[in-house]
Amino acid sequence: MKNLPNAPQIATNGIPAHSGRFYGQSTKTDANVRRLRAICRMFGLGPTAVAKAAGVSQPYVSRILSDNDPIVGNPEFYRRLEGKLGRLIDSRSAQFFRVSPLPVRSVERAAVDVLDLAV
Repeated sequence: MKNLPNAPQIATNGIPAHSGRFYGQSTKTDANVRRLRAICRMFGLGPTAVAKAAGVSQPYVSRILSDNDPIVGNPEFYRRLEGKLGRLIDSRSAQFFRVSPLPVRSVERAAVDVLDLAV
C-alpha cells in the first residue's frame, strides 16, 4: 500500500456530520426541507416510508430531516419524492381526519331508503 501522508483519512464534503460547531442551532433554512418536515408531521410519515418512496436510504432521509446535519437533499431526491407523494400518503397506516363512526341504525336506515328509491 502506498504511503499518502497528505491524503484525508475519510472522504467527506468538508463538514462533519455531527460537528459541534453548530451549537444546537438549526442549520436548515432550505424550503424543501421545511416542506418535507411539514408533510411528515401532517401525515405521520417516518423516514423509512419516505426513503422507500424516494428510492434512497433511510439514513439519508434522516439526515435531511435532522436539524443538526447540513445535508438538505439533492433535486433528484425531491423530484422522485414529488412523483410518489400521492401514493406515499395513500399508503400510510393512520387516517388523517378524525371521523367518529356512524351508528349502525342510521346506516341501516340509509340503506333501506336507497333500496326504496330503486323500486
